[in-house]
Amino acid sequence: MSDVAIVGIGMHEFGRTEGVSGMDQGVVAVRRALADCGLQWSDMEFAFGGSMATGAADTMVSRVGLTGLPFTNVLNGCATGGTALNQTVNTIEAGAFDLGIVVGFDKHERGAFRVKGPRGKDWYGGSGLALTTQFFGMKINRYMHEYGITQPTLAKAFSPSPVLIGQVSRLTLTINNGSGVALSGVALADSLPDGVALVAAPNATTTCNNGVVTANPGGGVLSIAGAVLANGASCTFSADVLANTTGSFANAIPAGALVTDQGLTNPAQVDAILDVLPPASVT
Repeated sequence: MSDVAIVGIGMHEFGRTEGVSGMDQGVVAVRRALADCGLQWSDMEFAFGGSMATGAADTMVSRVGLTGLPFTNVLNGCATGGTALNQTVNTIEAGAFDLGIVVGFDKHERGAFRVKGPRGKDWYGGSGLALTTQFFGMKINRYMHEYGITQPTLAKAFSPSPVLIGQVSRLTLTINNGSGVALSGVALADSLPDGVALVAAPNATTTCNNGVVTANPGGGVLSIAGAVLANGASCTFSADVLANTTGSFANAIPAGALVTDQGLTNPAQVDAILDVLPPASVT
């Protein structure tokens, strides 16, 4: 078996490339990879390449050179690039060739992926999967179900509530980790409702390991960042707040607001209400 090394890399810039086809971008990537290693297209002994939506990769030889090298097209959905690279490595390890190139490229219209599935059939969109993210969301939900992984949850409360206007209430947010794995890089920001703000001396505290709480006096956001949380553990962060008018103030944190290095987040919105009453009157 031969050792295999990547000796040159090239890519086209990612972005909105009006008037530039996927094939155009693939050709640019190939030329930049060759320049990176100081070789020519004529030095390549074989190639693997793939594109899902912008044409057969092997037709780029009309742009980079008709040298007669064997060029194999790969079509494996979202794994096309990885599969092409794997086959290139296998070919060299088998001793068939010493020097090859692999290329992958694609370009789609603006917006979500098209509703029509392969061969124009409507099973994809007809099943409610017009957005690719929905499909992968279903897959990760199944994986979490099969392996007992749950999302972390949040809780929040004002204490006391109700309060009289001008009276301080303490806002406490709780992060519960029942995910089955330890969490790191835990971050959460809670935007206070209009009419409620952090007091001049918020007295911000936390029980979250490594967590850094931000509570700017008079500000409208209480946040934490950089915390770590063991599996099965909970922690809190708190600060004092004050309302400048009477009323019922609903404070919501939306689903998906919690950030973790593991990609887990809170699956549902959590709410708390601060009721502020007018001062007692004497008659």
